[in-house]
Amino acid sequence: MIQIVTSSLMSNICDLHKQEVLEFSNISFWDVLELTEAIKSKDRESETYISEIETIGQAYEDMQTQNQHLLQQMTERDDYNIKVHCILYTLIFQLYSCFL
Repeated sequence: MIQIVTSSLMSNICDLHKQEVLEFSNISFWDVLELTEAIKSKDRESETYISEIETIGQAYEDMQTQNQHLLQQMTERDDYNIKVHCILYTLIFQLYSCFL
């Protein structure tokens, strides 16, 4: 029984393989050439997209670096302004004290 099933399966596999070979043999040289050119075109297109993605990624990193630098400058400016205000308030208080 197992041998009959195995023979039947092998026969079906052989038939499928023969069918694939026949389908493959029906592909002409021009079909293969056309498909090859289509693949090359898609490869060039994907390379263009990858290059564009890399350029955008680099620009994004540059902007992040610039933003970090600007945030640092703002922090330094705020610290400086706080110090200036403290000095001004101290001077105003001292001047006010002199007139009393």
